Amino acid sequence: MGLPGPSGQRPEASGFINLRFNENPFGGQHLRYPEHSPDFLAPVYLSALEILDPTTEGGVCRPSETDAVITRGATEALDLVLRALFEPGKDAVAVTWPSFGFFERLATLHNVAQYRVALGGARYDRLDIDRLLSLPVKGIFLCDPNNPTSTCLNADDLDCLLDRFDGIVIIDEAYSEFTARPSHRHKLNAHPNLISVRSMSKALGMANLRLGALFGAPAILGAVRKVRPPFPISSLVTEAATAELAQPAQLASRIASYVAERDRLAKNLMASPEALDVFADAGFISIRVADLDSATAKLQDAHIAVAPEPEGWRNHLRISIGSSSENTRLLATLHRNAQRTTL
Repeated sequence: MGLPGPSGQRPEASGFINLRFNENPFGGQHLRYPEHSPDFLAPVYLSALEILDPTTEGGVCRPSETDAVITRGATEALDLVLRALFEPGKDAVAVTWPSFGFFERLATLHNVAQYRVALGGARYDRLDIDRLLSLPVKGIFLCDPNNPTSTCLNADDLDCLLDRFDGIVIIDEAYSEFTARPSHRHKLNAHPNLISVRSMSKALGMANLRLGALFGAPAILGAVRKVRPPFPISSLVTEAATAELAQPAQLASRIASYVAERDRLAKNLMASPEALDVFADAGFISIRVADLDSATAKLQDAHIAVAPEPEGWRNHLRISIGSSSENTRLLATLHRNAQRTTL
């Protein structure tokens, strides 16, 4: 099947009769392939981010639309990075822990060796920079805000790592809009080895559309585009996303409502006898519980599903944000007949 021209547009856009794509002209309303590349979504996405993302001090270093690759969710962006930039059986990556387990699963899939480095600090927000720099790795995968801890990584540690590490630093920022901290994409001009991965599934509320984006230096994004399959995203998806992204003020209002409800839930969880620690920087809340079996049994009996010990993080629960009534039910369940015990 022939491919479209350099612009990625269909031949019809240039006034040609399209006899290249092997489409069925007798088909129904979905007979045509979508655009070869979905990156035409990048300008409207970046326009929305101008409102949704906090700026850096002085408004420094906003990437242009040419610095974004649109992907099928943030997970595909991570997969494309490994596919394009790491050599199977030769390269290695470092991952922190506890963190997004998909990093390690993807590395295994691509036959890339992994080194796990524990996060430090009472909030699991400190990077062991000396350990990370000592490892024979081509890249470091980070998640900020971190999943499953729901804490932001220490900003000074991140800057130090970017200044000292010569390899590729990939930061999954799927929950970036839930924080008041500027996105790491604003650092791209200063750090050409940095990759920022974003998601439209979380704060933007478009999970069913499965859209994400990858920001990086032109050389990195060029390599990623070479391994991306053709026609990756349906026109039905891009049309729906365009309509959502064209209303950034409404998206910002939804995020503000979400954050307010998250903070209400976190404040009340801090008063729960079941909760020893409460972390709430991301689009969910993580709590360390006094008695995991007791807490999970109560929630199970109340027909409330949460993530117990996410990524093997012992004695913790990861709790998504529900509606106000659902969250109130969660709080009532955890407060019921609670007895604090010592770990």
